[in-house]
Amino acid sequence: MRKRILLIATVLLLVTGVAFAQMDWQKYPANPVLDYGTPGSWDALHVSQPSVLYDGVRYQLWYAGHNGVQWNIGYARSQDGVEWDVYPGNPVLNDGPGDAWDSIYVSRPCVLFDGTQYKLWYTGYDGERLRIGYATSNDGLLWTKQPDPVLDTGAPGSWDAEGVGSSSVLFDGTQYKLWYTGYDGERLRIGYATSNDGLLWTKQPDP
Repeated sequence: MRKRILLIATVLLLVTGVAFAQMDWQKYPANPVLDYGTPGSWDALHVSQPSVLYDGVRYQLWYAGHNGVQWNIGYARSQDGVEWDVYPGNPVLNDGPGDAWDSIYVSRPCVLFDGTQYKLWYTGYDGERLRIGYATSNDGLLWTKQPDPVLDTGAPGSWDAEGVGSSSVLFDGTQYKLWYTGYDGERLRIGYATSNDGLLWTKQPDP
């Protein structure tokens, strides 16, 4: 019995060691691999917040760009993840019109592909609150937004009452799982929600 326990402990240590060894990253010496745009362009000041997919042939990248006034979402693709071809029609997702819930800016994309359709969750801002929106596309370039946010702020006084954003979404084969940042006016914390379709989300109770 003692030998069995020692064997299990040794295996666990080895597995843990392998897992942590995968965290030993080496920076690419020629960074950055995607630079900001030309003066006057939509991404002239910053490019950040990447969401990357690999389809077995190429890497696809959606990212936020900032021109000093607003954020929008652009697209690039690559054969090796290093040399990127920026889509000339960028940005592919813009802020909403008028007094829409995402009328000031859109940022922080998270993209999944289900085999036929691209699905994008993003952070939108109306000048008062951050919320999470959703859009779909057949090619990753032309997006159709849902008119309203799919994840809204919490009730007054809750840990995410003042803003939700920065979504990270996974699909486990049956259910969508979303981790997001919530803001209560003072602190940022991470929450969790689940969905059967990526549209209607059930938040976990407040911590």
